[in-house]
Amino acid sequence: MYQKEAVDQEARIERMKQEGKDEYDIKKQHEVLGESMMMIPDCDKRIKAAYHELKNLLDAQTDAEVLASKEVKEALELLEANVPAT
Repeated sequence: MYQKEAVDQEARIERMKQEGKDEYDIKKQHEVLGESMMMIPDCDKRIKAAYHELKNLLDAQTDAEVLASKEVKEALELLEANVPAT
């Protein structure tokens, strides 16, 4: 979401420049963009940590009944389909 917000914010800034908006307002929008950009690495780090935590939890699971559950199967499919870049 922060990546999408950053793209939207960049477009908003460019539109403001083209419309000749006040420099102060444009500067503030650059600050908003900077805040979004700072959040991206943090969110990426937390997503990767959560991914690996869930993967390790599921890999350590030995209960056949739990492993056969719909929820665990869905979680494994999602993990396989969404391997984060390292």
